[in-house]
Amino acid sequence: MVVRHAAAGLAAGAVLLFAAASQAGVPSITALTVSPNPATAGQTVTLGATVGSPGLSCTGSVDFKDTVGNTTVCSSALTVMNPNISTASCTATRPAGSYTLRADTIGACPSSSAPATLVVNAASAVPTVGEWTMWGLTGLLLIGGGAIASRRFRAARAV
Repeated sequence: MVVRHAAAGLAAGAVLLFAAASQAGVPSITALTVSPNPATAGQTVTLGATVGSPGLSCTGSVDFKDTVGNTTVCSSALTVMNPNISTASCTATRPAGSYTLRADTIGACPSSSAPATLVVNAASAVPTVGEWTMWGLTGLLLIGGGAIASRRFRAARAV
């Protein structure tokens, strides 16, 4: 089940996904957040997981994985917030592209979240300080040169 939610603590564009699992007889729910989404290449993205299980404190860790190749993007230990809820988060940077991510909970409440798609856009080309300086000096020379030429023209006509 996919839920787009603008609850307190979630940034605009964050995606909240839930998946129920019943592994080893322990019913648990893992929610995955990805923020910001979309991101820009080189920008830090925060991946978060909330794990809940009625009457059980979930301990262990969460592996945030790219489902293509099942590679781990980052990992974090679960922090028990109250007897029913535990959380984990970590940050990562990704190159431009589209990624399907999943949170796998390892420990007392094993479960996996529904996949979430992270879109990372290419960074836009912003002129460097050197380029701005070059264009600024060129503009000043054109304006200054025009003013000097105008004064010389007027001075020559006056004579």
